[in-house]
Amino acid sequence: MTAEHPLAGALVGRDALAASITRMVTDPGAGDRMFWLLGEAGIGKSTLLRHARAVAEDAGVRVLQASGVDAETQQMFSGLQQLLWPVMAFVDRLPEAVRTPLDEMLGRAPLPAMVDMYACRHAVLHLLEVLAEESPLVLLLDDAHLLDRDSLDIVVYAVRRVAGPMTTLCSARGHRIPDGVDPGVAAAEVPNLTDAESAALLDRQPTTPSRSARLEIIRQAEGNPLAIIEFSRAVVRSGVDLSAGTSDDRVRRVQSLFSLRIADLTPPTRKLLLYAASGSGYESLDVITAAAGFGSDLSVWREAEHSGLVVIDGRAVHFTHPLVRAAAYSGCSVDQRRAAHEDFAARLVDDPPCRAWHRAAAADGLDESVAAELEGAAELSHRRGGFFEVARALERAAQISPAPDKAALRYASAAHAAYMAGDPQWGLSLAAQVRRATVSPEIRSAAALPTASILLQTAKPDEAFDVVRRTFAEYTPTDESLVLALLFTALGAAHFSGGEWRRTALARLAEAIPAPSAPGELSSEGRDLLSPMPDAAKEAVRQLIAEYSTSTLGAEAHETLDETSSIAAKISYLLAEGTRAYLSENSVDALSYFGRGIESLREVGSLGAGAMGMAAFLGALIDTGRWSEVDKAADEASEVAAVGRMALVDANVEIHRGTIESHRGNLDVAKGHLARAATLFEPRANGALTVDLTRARSFLACVNGDFAGAYERLRSVFEDDGTPVHSIQSVLGIADLAWAGARSGQQASARRFVTAIGRAIGSKPPARIRLLRHLAAALVSETTRGAERHYRTAVLDPDGHRWPVERARAQLHYGEWLRRNRRPTEARPHLAAALDTFESVGARTFADIARAELRAAGGSRGSTPTATDGWASLTAQEQHIATLAAEGLTNRQIGEQLHLSPRTIGSHLYHVYPKLGVSKRHELRGMIDRAAP
Repeated sequence: MTAEHPLAGALVGRDALAASITRMVTDPGAGDRMFWLLGEAGIGKSTLLRHARAVAEDAGVRVLQASGVDAETQQMFSGLQQLLWPVMAFVDRLPEAVRTPLDEMLGRAPLPAMVDMYACRHAVLHLLEVLAEESPLVLLLDDAHLLDRDSLDIVVYAVRRVAGPMTTLCSARGHRIPDGVDPGVAAAEVPNLTDAESAALLDRQPTTPSRSARLEIIRQAEGNPLAIIEFSRAVVRSGVDLSAGTSDDRVRRVQSLFSLRIADLTPPTRKLLLYAASGSGYESLDVITAAAGFGSDLSVWREAEHSGLVVIDGRAVHFTHPLVRAAAYSGCSVDQRRAAHEDFAARLVDDPPCRAWHRAAAADGLDESVAAELEGAAELSHRRGGFFEVARALERAAQISPAPDKAALRYASAAHAAYMAGDPQWGLSLAAQVRRATVSPEIRSAAALPTASILLQTAKPDEAFDVVRRTFAEYTPTDESLVLALLFTALGAAHFSGGEWRRTALARLAEAIPAPSAPGELSSEGRDLLSPMPDAAKEAVRQLIAEYSTSTLGAEAHETLDETSSIAAKISYLLAEGTRAYLSENSVDALSYFGRGIESLREVGSLGAGAMGMAAFLGALIDTGRWSEVDKAADEASEVAAVGRMALVDANVEIHRGTIESHRGNLDVAKGHLARAATLFEPRANGALTVDLTRARSFLACVNGDFAGAYERLRSVFEDDGTPVHSIQSVLGIADLAWAGARSGQQASARRFVTAIGRAIGSKPPARIRLLRHLAAALVSETTRGAERHYRTAVLDPDGHRWPVERARAQLHYGEWLRRNRRPTEARPHLAAALDTFESVGARTFADIARAELRAAGGSRGSTPTATDGWASLTAQEQHIATLAAEGLTNRQIGEQLHLSPRTIGSHLYHVYPKLGVSKRHELRGMIDRAAP
């Protein structure tokens, strides 16, 4: 693996492009002789060229650079003068026939009346060949479309003919290579940053903006790095957000890019651009035109389109660059902007959310009527732009509310909406406004929900739980929805903190849950939208809180979701049931509930509200063997976590990535993910994450052959008496603990530990834990009889198919054990079945072990020979019984035919299943079809 260049960290995203550029400039001439970077202004072309220069110089490659500027586009040979001035000493050594045209081009001698372009091309070619012959050479032409035409033509001519090691990288604004350049030359458009990459770039700024600006910047910048940097500087400098009503003349560098172009336009066109920039983004072309005073005459847009600053797409106006909008808006006076918003408000009588927003933007001071209008439009705002629009509208409503308590209530609702939108820091800021605006404990309790939820998302579960506990101590809310939502958050905090005493504390807090409200009391979709806990989800949450606080998780759901429920109710119900299934180790149901909940959140554009569910969904994909879907789900969850700076979610995803990469055999990649996860949370405050990370690192140690180290790590997730440090997450490591103990020569110690853990978790653990417990007991058993009994129970567990990789682990270890006990014929079906599973999911680590064991057992890779071996190992009576069972006969019916008791038939089948490598009756038919003559 090639070591990463130390400068690579200076770039955000662009990994593929940066890697290609690095190869080109460190080995000039080996690949493309000329390569063009294309894209809009501020997309990062110059940054990539700076990266190229640093990498090349670090590799000892000579670099010559020139940059095109508007002022010199018509100045003959200005580009060549920039490019070649650093190597003037070489010019003096050249023959006079070559040196003379170079001196003329570089300004050391006057240009003749008639310039000999052939001689100029030849001279530059000769010079570049001399330079390339002495050492590898890289030419960098930034904004090459602005270079004077003669310089660009000569460079293109020379580049095609230089024989030595030389590479040329050029950048140009737009989406096509400039005229006169070979259209077949290699080129790539620099892509926009993703939301996660935009968030990473935002976080790198010396001072990062707070409040709504974070999401607003990411949305408005549209992945353009320059826009992100400029908007961030502007907000930090001015202390205001980027919303239309509070803009300021603040984006200074925008002027050099776009303001002069706007100033050259006619007054009517400048007015149109102002009105387009003043819009909320949902106004049509017709509305903008009419509001600006031009009626229905759409021809007035002709100049704006020709300028290249906007594009008319159907009935919508799009700015060609995010900074154009800022320039068009900030280049006008406050009175002009206010007039634009007033004109829109007068026009948009049939569009309440837009009208309310423009009225608020035009408001000068406090205005309860406008605030109430904004608050009332929240539901419609959500339909357009998700919870982000709701939070933005409610925040603005709070800002212009004359009454402090009304302002506080609106800030509380805005904080909840910001949390749902996936911007925790904004939500915390809004919740803090509640505490500053009022001393009312009732109103403050409403702000406790987003505060606790956000503290949990940011890996501070202890603080989150304390917020809920303090809230109930100061004032017990009477709103059933709020109480349930607070307790649901406290439950999550209790789980992730890992402190078992919190179950008891949660049970005491749960005594405050009011009696169920009358049906239909909160039945409207609008009330559901802003309700902390919609009616349809309340029973599911009540059940979850009761079961978690009393350690009785695992019962079936009491009620199902009414299909007529609102989308908000549906989401809340699905996330609650998904959490319940997840905490019960019911991976299949967790996958279903979280999957549907996430899809519903995606539909309404509010994935941030389900970020923790997305991390759990990722774990369920791994548990259930759907590994082909893992990378996409992990990328999506990582992006949401990065945008919202959700450390708990980010850490969870990194641990899951590390785990699956260990299984895939990508050990260095796995180590990197786990190392990053460790930097995202404080271990003592995050018991669940700490245990998960320890298990993942222990498994990686096992794969690396360090079984002794893995055993010591895994012992740390249990107390000395076997009590799990975390009641749910610790127990998942019991099989790996036994494996590591057995392989490191500590089988007796591991056996005592496994026995103690078994006593601690009780006799009726969840099905998954039952499988892992029997596998662990088998791995450390001191008797042959005991080992086989536990192996067979693990392999034949009727629920084992729900965790295919863990069942395959049991089949693998059982096959290993059978082979070592000189029973290779019986081992082969188990090893073959395990290998099939490992290969199907991509678990290369265990597939390699299973393949080697299968060869050692005398089996071939094909399925037919191993199936035949299994069938041949049965007695004639066992073959007869298996055939009848495969045909669908019950044990009693088979017994009547063979004059045997049903119990005897069951005993025979118990021995038949492992020999054939199946675990269920319905699997017999396919096995017999493949194996029997």
